Amino acid sequence: VFPTSAITFGVVSSCKQALQELKGGAPLTELDCFLSGCAAGAVSCVVSHPLDTIRTQMAVAVGRGPGIMSVARTIGLAGLYRGFGLSCLMEVLGNGLGFLAVDKACGMFNQTHQRQPNAQERGMLAAACAMFVISCIMPLDVVVRRIQAAGVPGHPVYAGPVAAFRCILASEGPRAFYRGLFTSYLKAAPSMGAIYYSYDTLSKLTGVGGLNRFRPAMGMNV
Repeated sequence: VFPTSAITFGVVSSCKQALQELKGGAPLTELDCFLSGCAAGAVSCVVSHPLDTIRTQMAVAVGRGPGIMSVARTIGLAGLYRGFGLSCLMEVLGNGLGFLAVDKACGMFNQTHQRQPNAQERGMLAAACAMFVISCIMPLDVVVRRIQAAGVPGHPVYAGPVAAFRCILASEGPRAFYRGLFTSYLKAAPSMGAIYYSYDTLSKLTGVGGLNRFRPAMGMNV
């Protein structure tokens, strides 16, 4: 969570700032927000995917699982990036939709209450948006996890994402792609809420400003 969140928020902030400068200070559009989130998802995936693969391998191992270095040596660099294409697509879409949804939710809050949400309220809005995003990308996440677990005893090796999708659908049915959805809600919602709350709070304490300085540019009144 730590490197992924830090990279994601840093890239989103940098992209929004660059886009606003390119547009001569003109307001950012919803597409600008979506594309900034997509870029953040792609960058964070490059860094976090190998760690995610190692975590999955260790989690599904039977008995006393192997250590981090043992997994890395066994599967090699190519193995660490197994399923990267689909994982990157999932992160790109997830982050794009996530940041756009939070900005839209904050805009609706502003229109209703005539003020910007505070850190606690923004955290709750982010938690609700996280459940929406999880619902959209859950099938991709299931396929990515299965591919990352390939090679561990009891887990088949797939020829690729499409083959994995077809195999899961044929053997387990469509419900398999949403298995564990409620558990994912319990994990993602409080986690994302806490991340946004912490980010807003620390940004104000340090005077950095965070994403708050971009809110008026999204067509929301301050």
